[in-house]
Amino acid sequence: MRIIVLIGKLKKVTAVAEALNMKQPTVSFHLKKLEEEWGAKLFELKAGKVLFTEAGRLLHYYAQQIVSSSDEAERRMQELNTTSRNRLVIGCPDVVSQTLFDRRWFEETSANLTKEFAIAVQTGEPGYLMERMLAGEIDLVLSAKAGLLKGQAYTEEMEYRGKLLVVHSEQLVQIPLSLLLPATHPLMGVESVRPSDIAHYPAIALGEPSIQAAVAQWEADVQLSLRPIMELDQTSLVIKAVVEGMGIAIVPERITAQESGLVTLPLPGDAPPWSIIASWGHHHWNPPLLRKAIDLLKP
Repeated sequence: MRIIVLIGKLKKVTAVAEALNMKQPTVSFHLKKLEEEWGAKLFELKAGKVLFTEAGRLLHYYAQQIVSSSDEAERRMQELNTTSRNRLVIGCPDVVSQTLFDRRWFEETSANLTKEFAIAVQTGEPGYLMERMLAGEIDLVLSAKAGLLKGQAYTEEMEYRGKLLVVHSEQLVQIPLSLLLPATHPLMGVESVRPSDIAHYPAIALGEPSIQAAVAQWEADVQLSLRPIMELDQTSLVIKAVVEGMGIAIVPERITAQESGLVTLPLPGDAPPWSIIASWGHHHWNPPLLRKAIDLLKP
């Protein structure tokens, strides 16, 4: 399987042999043996490159997943053997990592969590992270949702490789959205900030769907349209833009503590609810272990 993965990447038998510290005839033998075992032509030589046939592409698809799972199993076993702690892989989008893993979290929560687990945090788009969680490569996905949840915990079915898998989700924390601005901003001198006061200043939008949905809800409630001058997809870029005096922004309240010179003000009216949600597969190999991790992750 590892040879197939490397053929897809390097497309030359010599390069694959070098990567695996094997002799070229040995790699060629395995390629021929694979075709015999699967009863199909998997490879074809074109312009000096080894390319996949249609059957080869199918096998390559599964080989990638097999090798990835094997590597992950090896990493976890090594972690367990060397530290006596299970490896916990957490996936989360940028806004969640910037909000949840703040200074307060590292000072108060992470110490208890790292006593129990060796932590690995991977960021990415929620859909991609969910797919990796369904594949068993990520233990927990921490995502964000706007609006009030029907309950603090819920269950849904997701399709993965033609199967419906049960996914459990639970609210970790609800954080109000606040107005982010420099400590020297004119609004700091206003005794009671009104929505119309905010509209006088340029706004920087955080291009995260859950944040945008919550902000849109707030705008409808207070009958205001901010019309941002810029939309940025990373929280760190929004913070930088505010630090540079380009505008003000609406972000989760806890983000402020990470940057000196910035403060938050409560939004006029009711701050829109915004929650961080933990999701995990019912098929996970150790549900009690995940239960412990979720309880430790809660602020």
